[in-house]
Amino acid sequence: MGTYGETTGRATLPATSFKAVQPADDKRTFRCDLCVAPSVAVVVIGEGPSALSLEFCGHHLALHTAKLADGGHKVVFHR
Repeated sequence: MGTYGETTGRATLPATSFKAVQPADDKRTFRCDLCVAPSVAVVVIGEGPSALSLEFCGHHLALHTAKLADGGHKVVFHR
C-alpha cells in the first residue's frame, strides 16, 4: 500500500465541498444514533465547533435522561 499519489497517480487530494448547515425546508427523518427508530430530540454535548450532537428516540432519551441532565447537556426536541 502506498501514498495517495502513488496509488492514484495524483500528488494532491481532490477538492471536496461539504454543506455546513442543513436547509430549514429539509424534511429529512432523523434516526436515533443507538437504534433505527425515528429521533425525537438531539442532545448537544459541548460547545462551539467541537460540540457533539447525538440523535435520540423517545425510548433511549428516557433511559439516558438522568445522565444527560447531570452532565448539563442541551436537549433540543424536533418539531
